[in-house]
Amino acid sequence: MVDAAPGRAGDFLAARTRAGVDVFVLPTRKFKTKLVRLHWRTPSSRRNAARALVPNLMRRGTRRHPSMADVSRAFESLYGSSWSSSVYKHGQAQITSLRLETVEERFLPGKPAIFAPAVALMRELLFEPHLVRGAFPEDVFAQERLNHRREIEAQYNDKMTWAFQRLLDVTFGEEPYGLPVLGTVEQANALQGGDAIAAWTDLKERLPVRIFAVGDFALAEVEAIADEFFAPARPDADAAAAVRPPPAAGEPRLLIERDDVSQSKLITARLVDLSDLDEREFDALRVYAGVLGGGFHSRMFQSIREKHSLAYFASASLDRLRGVLFTSCGIDASDREKVGELTEKEIASLRDAPPRDDELEQTRRLMISGARGMFDSAGGMVETLEAGLSAGRVRTLDAICRSLAAVTAADITRVARRIGPVRTIYCLEGAARHAAADEPGGGEA
Repeated sequence: MVDAAPGRAGDFLAARTRAGVDVFVLPTRKFKTKLVRLHWRTPSSRRNAARALVPNLMRRGTRRHPSMADVSRAFESLYGSSWSSSVYKHGQAQITSLRLETVEERFLPGKPAIFAPAVALMRELLFEPHLVRGAFPEDVFAQERLNHRREIEAQYNDKMTWAFQRLLDVTFGEEPYGLPVLGTVEQANALQGGDAIAAWTDLKERLPVRIFAVGDFALAEVEAIADEFFAPARPDADAAAAVRPPPAAGEPRLLIERDDVSQSKLITARLVDLSDLDEREFDALRVYAGVLGGGFHSRMFQSIREKHSLAYFASASLDRLRGVLFTSCGIDASDREKVGELTEKEIASLRDAPPRDDELEQTRRLMISGARGMFDSAGGMVETLEAGLSAGRVRTLDAICRSLAAVTAADITRVARRIGPVRTIYCLEGAARHAAADEPGGGEA
């Protein structure tokens, strides 16, 4: 049952059910599959570990299919339909995503009905997981908690991921944006069965939910799924945390940590003033980051890597939800100060003078190509809409591309002034390189 008249959200049809579930549908016959995604969005917190564990517990079995093998066989019997989950960060929020993908029935011999049974199985996984006396089986819980802890620990082996998280730890501390999306090893170790049940209960009964569907759907068909899954009224999603203007600049914080790495990771963070940002500036910030460090043509890559041969890679990225500009370089530890100086020089150059026509045009082309490439997959379509919803700027693909194409050199110069001074410099250095000549005072400053 729909509470509001159907409308549009970018390229999607949109409606809200009386239960408070937002439904987004992109009817298309472009793909040979149907995709349904359920997303729960909640502010990142110290409960991240418990919420991230729940999908892995649900997949272990249901009341009717009590083992993971039983669940897999049930999906395989539906022409290889698949169910998967993920937990990821979006601005200051943690997103829990459940995905169901089935083959379009019109492509199968005899056109058997497989979508409805697949949806029923997905509902089972969410609402009727295999429980013993009201709790996840002890052995299953212990194993998945161990797996979750190992997943967190594995991030340490991806040195760039680890370095970025350490940068966030230092820059944002206990602010939701800085919290690890999977939680910490200590938080995972402390989880009890009751924590998992509480997080699962929130998921199925309390947290705001969105349903996205891409494929040969009618809006009413997906609304019916929403009604079947989520009948009780649910609260509205919490408003996104207001992003405060950057505080007055102080001395940047430097943190150097050492590890057994052959290639040191140098990362910096700068806050970006997002106050009173209009749509033109919103897209200009994206292009700015592309000109600075968004590809082989970018200023950081051409200067630091190609001209001066001081980096294995050099790039920049911008989080327009929180307002943070990141730069990252893979370097020799002895070149840290030189690379830092060159990075500052390129950022200043964009503030003092507009980009050249050729680098602006190449960046715009890359951005537009990337935006259109997202629509080559059903998942990319959903992610494009989700990004617009999070930013409060929902637009069609064509509108996004037109806006990117309209960004001018003057726009880049204007938004460059929104980039604050460096707040944090983090370097993960190879310990072996400093064994002979250790610098006094190395570490945090």
